[in-house]
Amino acid sequence: MMRIKMELAWIVLCILMLGVNTIQAQDNDQKVVLITGTASGIGKATAEYLIQKGHIVYGGDIQFEENKYLDKIGGHSLDMDVTKVDMVQAGVDKIIEEQGRIDVLVNNAGFGLYAPVEETTDEDARYQFEVNFFGVANVTKAVLPHMRKAKSGKIINISSMGGKIYMPLGAWYHATKHAIEGWSDCLRLELKAFNIDVVIIEPGAINTNFGNVTARYMEKYIEGSNYKHMLEPFQDMMSILDDPEAVRRMSADPIVIAKVINEAINAKNPKTRYVKGPMARMAISYRQLFGDRAFDDFILQAFYPETRQSLNIGTNTLAYLNDGYDINLTYNIGLWRFGFSYTDMDFSTDDDFEDKRTGIGFYTGAGLLVDQTGINFGLGFDYFSENKVNDVNDDGIIQQSLEKDLYRVYFRTAWLREIVKISNIGLYVEPGLDVAYGFGDEDLTFDSGKVYEEVGFKFSPFVKFGTKIRF
Repeated sequence: MMRIKMELAWIVLCILMLGVNTIQAQDNDQKVVLITGTASGIGKATAEYLIQKGHIVYGGDIQFEENKYLDKIGGHSLDMDVTKVDMVQAGVDKIIEEQGRIDVLVNNAGFGLYAPVEETTDEDARYQFEVNFFGVANVTKAVLPHMRKAKSGKIINISSMGGKIYMPLGAWYHATKHAIEGWSDCLRLELKAFNIDVVIIEPGAINTNFGNVTARYMEKYIEGSNYKHMLEPFQDMMSILDDPEAVRRMSADPIVIAKVINEAINAKNPKTRYVKGPMARMAISYRQLFGDRAFDDFILQAFYPETRQSLNIGTNTLAYLNDGYDINLTYNIGLWRFGFSYTDMDFSTDDDFEDKRTGIGFYTGAGLLVDQTGINFGLGFDYFSENKVNDVNDDGIIQQSLEKDLYRVYFRTAWLREIVKISNIGLYVEPGLDVAYGFGDEDLTFDSGKVYEEVGFKFSPFVKFGTKIRF
């Protein structure tokens, strides 16, 4: 259970932890860059990195004092609350007055509100949107007239993997990031005629102070909440933020995103989206590949203390096609699977042979398997007490039979999908592939001169189906 919580904590962490010169620039390679949210985290790392690369960097932040470091390292600090249009406009006017242009805008300022939808105050919900969404719009609208006039520019919006996936308690935060994704796509089309690029960055788990703000909101809402059963496990998983070593293992340094932003700045034709950081691509791809229901189950495991258990009773369809049978029993607990099989079938894929095997096998696996739906990986071992290989001629007549013991170990990749579910009973299908290594005696040589290679690596595809019983 602890391992499952750590894996889920990683996913949670992925979502929560995002999220001076006065001479006008003349060098074509030197960009005038405005970044919001530069007092810490991704914004600070990006400002420092772009200054090192020789760009002229202005950083705006609501934490005025913490942001003044920029003035000491060759940048320019701006007192800027992105929710205040007058402060935003004053900052943009200052840049234009001093530099004459703005080449790049990095909309990074934001925070994460995690609380139940029902119990979140209107004030908190609206402020989440004021910063994360309308703040981006305020700065973008102030900069655009200058970029349009120059018929050049890049707007880089820091979204999140949370703009493509979701979690309970994060509805207001995820809504802002989903909004940024759609808003940016529309803006990209509107600005194409003006030669202005719009780029979305979707970070994964990044080591910032982002989660601390989230924790304070959760403290505010947990007392007396009707959703305490979800808030408390969430808080338990967030306690990992108190362990700097664990945070370093599970997240990337903000410089990773700073380098991606620099890549987008330097690209003549930048991508519309950049996904970077631990777990980001995996989590986004998992939802796209397996669907919302599988993703729901995976995330919800974080909020229920019990570990889900089930028993699969299945068979390999290839056994019936090859005049045999194969019975599988698999016990599932959480993300883990433990299986037993009894097999009596023809394993040969060569028309010149029949490979009749009878034996038992054991399997253990785990992976991105939620409520036993999804992809899984594992290791198995088979012992065939009877292994008869027949040399078959073109007419299907057995010419010679040889017997031997055979052992097999394999690595399995499989995708299990429940296709019908009624109460606690379901029907599933599971295609997969075993990469197997057989060992025992030497390969079999027949009187006809044919050699059947049993020792060594083989690829064994399969399709299983059966019944799942939950308990």
